[in-house]
Amino acid sequence: MDDAHNLNALRIIECVASVFRISILCSNELPADRMEMKDIVSELLKFRDVFSKNETQGERKMRAH
Repeated sequence: MDDAHNLNALRIIECVASVFRISILCSNELPADRMEMKDIVSELLKFRDVFSKNETQGERKMRAH
């Protein structure tokens, strides 16, 4: 596998993991323990913006420094 393919695979894994994290937070047994819809939408929009720029978390950290 080449570096571009590995990087793309890493981006996909990060995206799926982010969505799963929200899914788990939304599935708490008690409604009071679940995320609010406005927070869910905010998180999903943030993921969309980050992943549409094709950056991994590592790339974002490097760019931030």
